[in-house]
Amino acid sequence: MKCAFFHDHRFFVKNGKIFSPGGLPKNAWDRYLHFFHEIIVFGREAESQEEGVLSERENVSFHLFPENKYFNSILLRKKNIHNVINNILRSVDCVIIRLPSLVGYLVTKKCRKAKIPYAVEVVGCQWDSYWNYGNVPGKILAPLLYLKMKKEVRKATHAIYVTKYFLQKRYPSHGYVANASNVMFHELSDSTLKKRIEKINIPKSNLMIGLLAHYNVKYKGFDVIIKALSILKNNGYLVNVKFAGSGTSHHIMKLAQAYDVEEQVECIGLLKGDEVMKFLDDIDIYVHPSKQEGLPRSVIEALSRACPVLASSTGGIPELLNDKYLHSPGDYKILACQLQKIIDGKYDLENIAKSNFNTAKEYSREILDNKRNVFWGNFYEYANSTLN
Repeated sequence: MKCAFFHDHRFFVKNGKIFSPGGLPKNAWDRYLHFFHEIIVFGREAESQEEGVLSERENVSFHLFPENKYFNSILLRKKNIHNVINNILRSVDCVIIRLPSLVGYLVTKKCRKAKIPYAVEVVGCQWDSYWNYGNVPGKILAPLLYLKMKKEVRKATHAIYVTKYFLQKRYPSHGYVANASNVMFHELSDSTLKKRIEKINIPKSNLMIGLLAHYNVKYKGFDVIIKALSILKNNGYLVNVKFAGSGTSHHIMKLAQAYDVEEQVECIGLLKGDEVMKFLDDIDIYVHPSKQEGLPRSVIEALSRACPVLASSTGGIPELLNDKYLHSPGDYKILACQLQKIIDGKYDLENIAKSNFNTAKEYSREILDNKRNVFWGNFYEYANSTLN
């Protein structure tokens, strides 16, 4: 059975090969190829080349629409993008649509009209992403697109969510539903927890915190961390941070300079494979102050390394952490206070590490693969029945 995958994901081409900034590496397609013999991927092609991970692989082909024309073509209903999508839909037996995405809303309607079976993956909140985008047009579009996503998820015959509760409550579906995070990490080892506890008990002069996020996605909260560091510096506490991710870091360093913490901030670029786990093992605290999320993969990866985590209360993050380690999105003052408590020894980091490690066990590859296989197996049988 042949399947198409639609999302606003930003791919780029380098040396004739197709790369993802990180969200869709080549092994991400395994979960679908277990049931469908071929996948056609539709997304946008970035104009500029950047660091990333290889996304292309055997039995996966790509139709990438130029990024500089992408959103206008969708919003203004340009004929060219409709022709590309229609040609793809005519060549496949079923469709997977990752939401939120503008192309996703377009394709759900086309699938229903053509009676093509489709499933939706609900990976984030449309309201939060546009409301926190940082400009007036975003706040105008937020309620409109929120209602659109709510409608499309409700009508889907199959919906799989990355959260356990948050996205399901905000975007309920009347169809067959499941939940499974998009996280992919190595099997958990008790030695990881042991090494973390040893690290916690080693005296240190400065705290090292870290964040994994695409540099160009400003709602990830780089500014929140930098403002928190500034408060701590004024209070006599020096905290260092490493930002890891793809994209351009100039605006981050400019902000760090403005708040007089540039010597404490380092942008180390994109990490691949085991480099991510080493990064998490090397830092003392993982901080994720994002202003919008579904269920952040990087937070679960940090939990899997028994890393103490501080994060915002957006999206599904409260499903992962105790309330005392959360702050309201954008509240850099509370984040600074939490970091100061850690430095002053007011948090039991050893117990936090143990709790986080146990939480990560709920997201082991075996558990998530089983959930995905049951869901995609059900969708495969449903789609197959429509062909007979």
